[in-house]
Amino acid sequence: MMNQDEKQILFLKRKVDREKIARTEAERLLEFKSLELYQVNQQLLITNKNLDQTVEERTSELKIAHSAAELAAVHLKESLERLELIVQASGATTWEYNLTTNTFSCSETIVNQLAYHPEEITTYDEFISIIHSDDKPAVVNAYKALLNSLKTIDLQCRLLHKNGIYHWFHIVAQVDEGALRIVGSFVDIHERKESEKIIKKMAHYDALTNIPNRSFFNDFIIESIKSSKINNHTFALLLIDLNDFKLINDRYGHQSGDALLVNISTIIAEHIKGVDIVARMGGDEFALVLNELSPVGSLDHFCKTLITSCSKPIEVLGQQFSASLSIGIAKYPNDAETVTSLLNCADIAMYSAKRNKVTGSTFAYYCRDLDDEQSKKLTLRSKIEDAIENNHFHLEFQPCIEVSTGKCNSSEALLRWNNKPEGSTIQEVIEVSEESGLILKLSEIIISQACCFVAKLEKNGIVQKVGVNLSSVQFQYQDIVAIFTVAINKFKISAHHLQVEVTENLFLGDMERAISVLTELRTLGIDIYIDDFGTGYSSLKYLQILPVDWVKIDKIFIDDLAIKDQSLHIIQAIIQMTHSMKRKVVAEGVETAEQYQLLHQLGCDVAQGYYISPALPVKGYIKWLSSNQPFIGRT
Repeated sequence: MMNQDEKQILFLKRKVDREKIARTEAERLLEFKSLELYQVNQQLLITNKNLDQTVEERTSELKIAHSAAELAAVHLKESLERLELIVQASGATTWEYNLTTNTFSCSETIVNQLAYHPEEITTYDEFISIIHSDDKPAVVNAYKALLNSLKTIDLQCRLLHKNGIYHWFHIVAQVDEGALRIVGSFVDIHERKESEKIIKKMAHYDALTNIPNRSFFNDFIIESIKSSKINNHTFALLLIDLNDFKLINDRYGHQSGDALLVNISTIIAEHIKGVDIVARMGGDEFALVLNELSPVGSLDHFCKTLITSCSKPIEVLGQQFSASLSIGIAKYPNDAETVTSLLNCADIAMYSAKRNKVTGSTFAYYCRDLDDEQSKKLTLRSKIEDAIENNHFHLEFQPCIEVSTGKCNSSEALLRWNNKPEGSTIQEVIEVSEESGLILKLSEIIISQACCFVAKLEKNGIVQKVGVNLSSVQFQYQDIVAIFTVAINKFKISAHHLQVEVTENLFLGDMERAISVLTELRTLGIDIYIDDFGTGYSSLKYLQILPVDWVKIDKIFIDDLAIKDQSLHIIQAIIQMTHSMKRKVVAEGVETAEQYQLLHQLGCDVAQGYYISPALPVKGYIKWLSSNQPFIGRT
């Protein structure tokens, strides 16, 4: 049994053990709680750190947003300032109409634009009152549509300036969200509208004559056709061409030519009614539309009156001009029913008239026969081009006999065509070539072949002159002297062995140029003949002023020589007057012995014609010379 001390020791030992266990448990618990507290503290540190970071980010974003707001405010201010500058620069007037109070207010720029002060226009009615009466309905309707559909107004109208003149403005407007007011602006576009008007005029009016141009005219015809179909009426289209206008330009300069065109356009315009129109189609060509046609006789009267007015001398830059016109007439719907075909018909008629321009101003109506004629000409022109290209043209030579001696000292070169189209004559070939300009190429061929023929004659010991016919077209567009000079040098012949034949028509154009060219040819040594003498105008006058050596009496007088005393007396007079002027006479178209003998008795110098010989090719001509020198006549 334990004693008291042992029990006390055991008790104390157990107590110590319990305290150890309690302290150990306490230490463990403390360690756990400390760890837990540490973890909480760490989490709190992380949270604080995240919170600091979030605060920092939010602060940064706030600073950025604040800076952006400040920058946006600056940009807005700048934009407003720029907008104000733009409005000021554009001259726009801003305005506001309060629908509740019926008050109208404008910006100060209205003073500069219309000379009104803002307080002078304070109501909708006052604003409407300054709108042009023609534009007012459109503005009022746009205003009503704006209120009904809340769409914008965007239109152009004229507003009355305080000085009483209307100016064009571009108006835009819209209703605000509450539909309590209309805000808008109007910009002065008067200069732009005036510029547009000028541009439109430039597009539709001829700058020189200030009358409608081709574009405007074509549109007018289209409308005339539409109107004619609806109202069942007719109208006439006239194409007018100034004859030989190029000669005026070439001689007096384009300034004179332009001034003449202005004068002619004025004269034509004075002859038309309000429902008619005259236009310049280009160059020296004009066109008219005459509505409300009277009988054909009245259309004839119009053309004759116009021709008479234009033929009166017109003073242009110190020079006197008389215009000669060729007028072609086509009628709607009789001749054609479309713009193109109507113009084509009038053009065909005009060129038909132009063929008679040597008689002065003329006019011609379109007819179906002209279509066939035009088609035939186009076909012939194409064949002529091919013939020139393939060298199918050649010359034959008709002997000319000195009537007093029977000697053949000259011949006339006459054009011939291998495989000439059936039904076509050489005269038609010449006419089509002149109208198309192909005569310029053809004439060079003729001159070259004639000079080649002279060279062959000289090679065979034959000294003769060869006559070449010249067209008035060549005088207008070619350097004839240069062409002859080149051919003469090429074939090494004498110019004294050449003759040039021209008709009186040549002198109806530029007389001074004709005289100058003929004088140069004569200086080279080439003889000058007037062909078809007596069929033109003022023949004796030409003999007095032109450098002419010979006169050829036209065949129409020779034909009646043996049967009509009148023809005999005319020929006798021509021969006597020509001889008195120191010129010589040739009679062409001599076909009978009786004609030949009468010409001999009348003192004619030279004769040619089928009685003597037809035109012959080169070899045939040389052979004929060998057996007909001198020519003693035949039965």
